[in-house]
Amino acid sequence: MHGLFFQDTATDNKKAFDEIWRFNPSETYRHNQITPSSDFFLFDGQSYDDSYYQSEHTLIFIDGSLALTDRDCTLQQSLAAIETIYLKHGYQGVIAAIAAGSFNLAIVDKKAEKVLFLNDFIGSIPLYYAKSNQGTVISTNPIALFNTGLFPTTLDMTGVASYAHLGYAFGSRHITRELNKLPANCCLEYDLNRKTSKILKGHNNLFETFPERQNYRKKKYAQLINKACSRVAHISGKTASFLSGGLDSRMVTAAWPKDHPLEHFTYGAPQSAEIEFAEQVARLNNEPLHHVIPDGGDIAAMIENIFDFSGLACFPERYFFAELMAQRGFNSVNDGFLIDVFLGGDFFHNDSYLSPVSKLAKYLGLFIDQSTAKHSTEAIAEAYFDSANLVKSYDQLSQYLDPDFIGAIKQAKPAILDDICTEVKRFAQHTDSVAYIFRNITAANRSVNYTLSQGVNARQFLKVNYPLGLDKELIYTCLELSPMQAAYRRGQLRALKDNYPDFAQIPYSRTLVPATYPAAAHKWASILNGKGIYIPGFNDRYKEKSLHFSNWGHWFKDNRQLRDIARNWLLSGNITDSNRIASFFAAIAENKTRASGHIFHIAGISKWISRTL
Repeated sequence: MHGLFFQDTATDNKKAFDEIWRFNPSETYRHNQITPSSDFFLFDGQSYDDSYYQSEHTLIFIDGSLALTDRDCTLQQSLAAIETIYLKHGYQGVIAAIAAGSFNLAIVDKKAEKVLFLNDFIGSIPLYYAKSNQGTVISTNPIALFNTGLFPTTLDMTGVASYAHLGYAFGSRHITRELNKLPANCCLEYDLNRKTSKILKGHNNLFETFPERQNYRKKKYAQLINKACSRVAHISGKTASFLSGGLDSRMVTAAWPKDHPLEHFTYGAPQSAEIEFAEQVARLNNEPLHHVIPDGGDIAAMIENIFDFSGLACFPERYFFAELMAQRGFNSVNDGFLIDVFLGGDFFHNDSYLSPVSKLAKYLGLFIDQSTAKHSTEAIAEAYFDSANLVKSYDQLSQYLDPDFIGAIKQAKPAILDDICTEVKRFAQHTDSVAYIFRNITAANRSVNYTLSQGVNARQFLKVNYPLGLDKELIYTCLELSPMQAAYRRGQLRALKDNYPDFAQIPYSRTLVPATYPAAAHKWASILNGKGIYIPGFNDRYKEKSLHFSNWGHWFKDNRQLRDIARNWLLSGNITDSNRIASFFAAIAENKTRASGHIFHIAGISKWISRTL
């Protein structure tokens, strides 16, 4: 298990840590009493001794792993170097010196009597904090904060509606008002004497950096991609890989040093394109691929733990496979997170909105950006909401949710739009590109508050590596690409074809055509596949393969225990009634309607709501 927990409060208000965390891990954890009223707990799997450094000046803890610029050293050596940097240059110097890694870093400054919490430039391991007149708690586990009993739990209906519609909220907003999250590339400084805290920003915030645009440079990207993977491989230990039929995990696999062997794991429906192409990648890499499909009973057995660790009920396969990997002796797993966003332009969804020319051009594989000078903040926010909204129709929700709850989340839409407007204004200070604004809003909010739950689930058993997405030099270089050069996976396809041509010959699972094809061909293949049209010699070779790989449908249909858990969670927040939910789940069991993972996402929201009742 991996995570950290810091609490500073009156001694007689403290609960036993095991009661707060609600886990009984097989491995030990480190407990340091910083002051009589403050305690620090650190989980770091079997290597927690390597994740702790102490001297007469500081205590330093790391949750995760990192690499320093121009240094080839162990984690312990890195922590010692960080102390030297901190004492000379402060927290800004530490942030600037880190080249790569997914981490939260805690520095106890003994002389200043402060604790500083620093995160990476994405904020890839969410760090939450809450405070009241009873005390302050900082933790990677949002549920643990509330299990302390130090804080009231007040519902934030805008947060509820945002999570229900989009799967995430914006900025520090959450389902409850008391929970806050440390922004990326920041430092939370806690004064042990005054019992006060403040947020300090790091320099060169990724989401507020817009360098001069430069063309794609073949040799430059080859060097950076290979360097990024080598850097992580050096500190990773025995490493597994989440492998799909997509381009992200494929690029990590292709660039991973051959003297650091990988074993690949994948999941999904047997007839899906994901599995077919993952198998081809693994064969080309001469490494084994383990394809296991958990059943509904497996998911039912783990879903409570997933929620109690992350505060969401999603991506259960990551939990399942991470546990399996740990049982087989792995201590790290690779994830392709974010390279599709910054090299592949995956979040430039504004092409379907605001401009008819942009809508038409995308069918030719041409990306035409829009300017903030021609569109109001409100229009951009509305377009963003429409592009990200998971609830295209309320009819499906009405099958299992109370009309009053549906009405309440509908009514909160203007407040969600206000949050999006705040984000638009934040980024419009630095760029007039609507594409960049769409990308950065999504990366700074969806990626961190939802997508990263995949990594959070795996972190219950393993360290999670993001070799490409968390390499500072590579990602900041990707920022130089114009939207046109990156959009429709153009930059990613080119980098794969230029540097790993054998891997590029394998089709991309979203389009069923080889990654050697130009971006326009992938765009058309995706459109044709969606309409069931297959052209000989183009996209027909794998036409029998399914483009859908989610197992939620058959898990819900085949497993009553899973349906019962979802029912109980939904009822706990009073957002449905017994008759409505019984009828809905009976229809699922009889295969009259199909379920999706969004049901458990809503059920998790209901579980949060129940805390406020």
